[in-house]
Amino acid sequence: ETERRFRAMIEKTSDCIALLDVNGQVLYSSPSIGRVLGYSPEEFAGQNLLSLVHPDDAQRISETFFNLIKIRNATLTSEFRCRTSAGTWKWLDGITTNLLEEPAVQAVVANYRDISDRKRAEETRGLMVSIVESSHDAIVSKTLDGTILTWNAGAERTYGYPAQEAIGQGISIIVPEDRLEESESVMDK
Repeated sequence: ETERRFRAMIEKTSDCIALLDVNGQVLYSSPSIGRVLGYSPEEFAGQNLLSLVHPDDAQRISETFFNLIKIRNATLTSEFRCRTSAGTWKWLDGITTNLLEEPAVQAVVANYRDISDRKRAEETRGLMVSIVESSHDAIVSKTLDGTILTWNAGAERTYGYPAQEAIGQGISIIVPEDRLEESESVMDK
């Protein structure tokens, strides 16, 4: 009964669970590998996971893996790109534990989660930040109640306040006196 429950839990989880040998060869993979990387568990079993890692991440992940297998019960985490069955790359967040000496397991247990959306969002955010920071135009963001959240170098040049003085202040510090009432009515809406 316990084994049946455990198997059902592993096979229904959204994370990929894999068992690897000391060389990184996949011994077992949960069905979620199909959703994450497009392989059936049968296709994925027998592949060397390390050979599917993106070339830019391969050395770091190989070193991490081979260091892990030297330490009994050690657990390491890592983020890396992995090749899908379609030949594209997905970002994975991995938690890997050395259970080679555990009689019931005798493998490295790997738990992988797809973080591709998060990585794309981080990349987009980084691009937006670099555009805002390098802009000569004043770019200011604020909360709905008018508190300044961000203040770029263009805003410093235009309004004369350094960012550390402006951030946290009300947007009214840059609104001309004759437009203050108009600005307040816009924020009230």
